[in-house]
Amino acid sequence: MILVLVLWLVTFSICYVIGLTLVNVINCKSFKTKRESIFGIVEYFLLGFLSLSLFTGILSIFLPIGKSLLTIVFSTVVVLFVFQFKAFKNQYDCHKNKLKEIDKKVIFLVLFLIIFILIAAVQKISLWDTELYHSQSIKWIRSYSVVPGLGNIHGRFAFNSMFFVISGLFTFEFGDVVIYPLNSLLFLLISSKLVVLLFRSITKEDLFKTAFYLLLLVGSVYLLINYINTPSPDIACTILIIYAIVMLINLRNEDQASRTFVFLMSLLIVSCMVYKLSYAFALLLFIPLFLKSKPLQSFMIVSIIGLLIGIPYLIRNYYLSGYLLFPYPSIDIFTVDWKVPVQQVLIEKFWIESWARIPGVPYQEV
Repeated sequence: MILVLVLWLVTFSICYVIGLTLVNVINCKSFKTKRESIFGIVEYFLLGFLSLSLFTGILSIFLPIGKSLLTIVFSTVVVLFVFQFKAFKNQYDCHKNKLKEIDKKVIFLVLFLIIFILIAAVQKISLWDTELYHSQSIKWIRSYSVVPGLGNIHGRFAFNSMFFVISGLFTFEFGDVVIYPLNSLLFLLISSKLVVLLFRSITKEDLFKTAFYLLLLVGSVYLLINYINTPSPDIACTILIIYAIVMLINLRNEDQASRTFVFLMSLLIVSCMVYKLSYAFALLLFIPLFLKSKPLQSFMIVSIIGLLIGIPYLIRNYYLSGYLLFPYPSIDIFTVDWKVPVQQVLIEKFWIESWARIPGVPYQEV
């Protein structure tokens, strides 16, 4: 448990520092003179994490995403921290003042959550898909740049999840023990935010939001807790979508929908789609985002983010399977010698569709 806690702190620190630095760059002002009113610890972490996910997605085409890259990223983060120490100290003071305003009951409940999630994170991985292909896909990403035709070895290796790429950076091996801290850390941060919002809505006697946050908190714990120790893209996407919905509900006006917030939401929504293609429905979240922000500015940010994330994703698809989107053989525009045979692609497609309808039954019967 202590080891997982240390890995949480390392992962969180890297993403948090990157997130704060990006806010500084986007605003073109110092943290001291400009603070994002809607931004807190969770937002800075997510901004850093999703930006790093974009960065590793691009690099994975040319380089393995493993220990060497993590060392470079960590060293860069240390340099950023040293050069902007005063700005980070100001932000630390800001967070500390906000924590003092939180009820002690909330703090105790968050501490309970930390212990509860730690216990879940150190359990033996029981998710079948992690044994089947999650771990192996991440191992390929950590060992090599994108491998042409990898899907011919096993059809699931052509499932190009960009969450596996960022998981390659934050996978830690200790002998025979492999730890994937990302999903458990994401779950801890989002569930802690839900706890804070829940108590805030109780204080304001807002019955709708109280019931909504309570349902999200209890439901997410019940459904996700057994799999947060895995690198499953489904878990990551579910957690991120819960966060996006909560933030959009709490977005009151255009002043809160700053460039930085729109940048974060764009990263989050597009990343969900490339983490797992079946989560493309997350694109619907752009509708309330555009309605509550400056539409033209938001559209430009979304377009740029979409290209930066989408192009590496499509390039990886091309190399892994020979198709633009796998497993959809109808989009067949390439003729390369490593292309996965169309019959195998169709079998993968049928299995996905049938499993979503009736799990465990052969697709022919479904």
